[in-house]
Amino acid sequence: MSNHSKENGSNSKPPEPEEPEHPRPDCLESVLVSDESKEYEDQQTGIELSYVLNEDEIYECLKQSGYLRGNQRFLVFFMMAFVVLAITFFTAGARTYRVFFYGYAACCAAFAAVFGALPYRSNRMKARFCADGRSIRLTVYPDRIQVASGAGQWEIPMNGSAKYAQVEKMMVLYLQEENGLGKKAASKMLILPMRCVKPQLLADVRAIIVAGTRPKKMSKW
Repeated sequence: MSNHSKENGSNSKPPEPEEPEHPRPDCLESVLVSDESKEYEDQQTGIELSYVLNEDEIYECLKQSGYLRGNQRFLVFFMMAFVVLAITFFTAGARTYRVFFYGYAACCAAFAAVFGALPYRSNRMKARFCADGRSIRLTVYPDRIQVASGAGQWEIPMNGSAKYAQVEKMMVLYLQEENGLGKKAASKMLILPMRCVKPQLLADVRAIIVAGTRPKKMSKW
């Protein structure tokens, strides 16, 4: 019995010490890239932004950018015509003392007010339609700006092909796309409110946009 226990004691080996498990470090800190790797030499650090535009911001940018001018002159022409008619009928009523001229003048003044209010209401409806609550995500690189909104994605190259303007507290970029024949196609506008940019990053974002775009002449209202 004692011999058997001695054999078991001699055959059994002491347990090997387990190596302590080290916590897994962050991948960005643990991956080392050699200087010969061209894949990582061209990597650029981007500034990520996310925001939702409101109706007032869209309206102000559309108004000053000239996108709401469609039937503006047409409506202004009718408004001025009714104003002239109202003045004419009012003058005629004052000279002849006939009441119906005052009635005509009141009707023309009412039509002038309607045509004067139509552009504002129409433009507000367009801005309200565009303010659909979708989140806009941007990544600002030194050579481009990546835009993602909903299921759509597009880029604005910072090579001087896009235009830039300051609208109140917003940075607005305009990109004129071309079709396969080299002719102008649809134009796109990107509104970037300064409220969504952290103060310590605002100077960098503005410098990238100003350096990579051309100034745009805005409409005067």
